[in-house]
Amino acid sequence: MKLVLETVLQGGMDAHLGRGHGEITDPGEAVDHCNGARAKTVVADVGPVGIEVPRDRDVLGI
Repeated sequence: MKLVLETVLQGGMDAHLGRGHGEITDPGEAVDHCNGARAKTVVADVGPVGIEVPRDRDVLGI
C-alpha cells in the first residue's frame, strides 16, 4: 500500500514538473524543483499507513 501511494504521488509530481525524478534541466532554465518530501499518515482499509509526500519548490509562482 505504501509503495503504491508513494509511486502515484511521485508520478504526479513528475508530471507537474515536466520531467522525471532526478532528471536535470538545461542551465539557466527557470523551473520548479522537487524539494524533498514530508511525512503524512493516510488512513486506509488496512489501518494507518505512513507515507512520504513529495513537495516542490515554487520557483515559478504557479
